[in-house]
Amino acid sequence: MDKRKGSGTGIALIFALVFCLHPLLFSDQVLRLPKKQETLLRRIHQEVAAMGQPPMDVVHVRDFFFELDGFDSNKEEHIVILDEALPNGLHRMILQVTFFEKVGRNILVKHALETKSLVCLLGGEAVVLENLSFSREEIGRFLPVILDGIRAEKRALRSPSEAYLD
Repeated sequence: MDKRKGSGTGIALIFALVFCLHPLLFSDQVLRLPKKQETLLRRIHQEVAAMGQPPMDVVHVRDFFFELDGFDSNKEEHIVILDEALPNGLHRMILQVTFFEKVGRNILVKHALETKSLVCLLGGEAVVLENLSFSREEIGRFLPVILDGIRAEKRALRSPSEAYLD
């Protein structure tokens, strides 16, 4: 065991970020979000990670059905969050939202209307987007709602003995 002060963990993380992200960092096509939205992405990642992961899974997958467009009666959006642990503490998070529309009079029959996604790398305080198919306005509107929905789902999944924690 290395007893030296600052045994290189921080340096290893910086090296991993630069090594894994160097094509993104040195291109003119770096996708960045405002700090508030980067913070929301980190919080979403933390909330999903806190829900636990089945043993031996390399990719942590959680999916949710909740409302993003303001009509709580239909719950037409399906949100999938995939979290892949990469070397040196990095995580690749894929947030995918599928929007559905009702078909005919039967409220149970829905067709996928559109799917949008966000792919980012997370490491420490760094958030680097690899791909974004949402508009900037949409992502700013949806991230807080997604975070609130995940927190509500976590509260609903708690056992009655854990209810006092709220």
